[in-house]
Amino acid sequence: MTPRVDIKQLSQHNLQTIFASDHSDTYRSLCHLKSSYGNFSNFAEYNSTVNLLIASTSETQHRDSYLHKEILPRLHNHDSMLDIGIGSGDLTMKIAQRFTNLTIVDIHQSALDAIPDKHGRWNTSVNKILQPVETVDLSGQAYDLIVFSHTIYYVEPAMRASIINKLYNALNPMGSLLIIYNTGGTRGEMVSFFGGSNFEFDSIYSSQFQFDTVLHRRMQEEIKVNDLCSMLKVCGLCLKDGGVAVQQESLESYVETNLLLGESIYAMTMVQNILLITHDNL
Repeated sequence: MTPRVDIKQLSQHNLQTIFASDHSDTYRSLCHLKSSYGNFSNFAEYNSTVNLLIASTSETQHRDSYLHKEILPRLHNHDSMLDIGIGSGDLTMKIAQRFTNLTIVDIHQSALDAIPDKHGRWNTSVNKILQPVETVDLSGQAYDLIVFSHTIYYVEPAMRASIINKLYNALNPMGSLLIIYNTGGTRGEMVSFFGGSNFEFDSIYSSQFQFDTVLHRRMQEEIKVNDLCSMLKVCGLCLKDGGVAVQQESLESYVETNLLLGESIYAMTMVQNILLITHDNL
């Protein structure tokens, strides 16, 4: 009978011992190791990994605090909001209750279904669109706030400037476009090491955009977990953002070499970027 293994209590030495022993199947079963990281079989797997990342960093708390203290008070109107690529819906739900009308766009029906048509504490009218941002028709629409959070990675690099312009042109006068993305740190180093891309707004802003007002806040963040399995999953999400998939053995080797802080502690740093682009023309 194969002994039970508590993955969270494993040290680096123990991991190496298990991988080299007959217990390896036990570890891999408990850890649900994948053959490659940077791709997801379904939205549920992707969303659970997002939740793992959220639980492993203070990124979300810093973001929410900054939004409520600095971003939302700058908005001039609270009638209509558009959220592109809602993911878990956590950010959507926190902001949307301030608005009368909400439009959400996503390529996953389950993501749209997670947002209620009505919420117990607010009467926001919700319009749901199952479509990618590249093809959604925003002509004739105007919004007071457009949220584009951690979605820019999944737009083809050649189309990113045109998509941002498309969203900007769908703003009401004095409306704002909120873009959130992660880059830099050891996260960026890992993505680059495996041939992925790191989105940087500054690299296209000066040459392709002529926006009226841009507020750019950068926050240093750290992801910290106490087992290899969780770090592999988090890295897989970052690799997906970078548009690359990596074999399990290669990623595991990289993590053990570059992201292991100490006994059973893995950490990754990154920069959370929060951009607020305001349409100043009345």
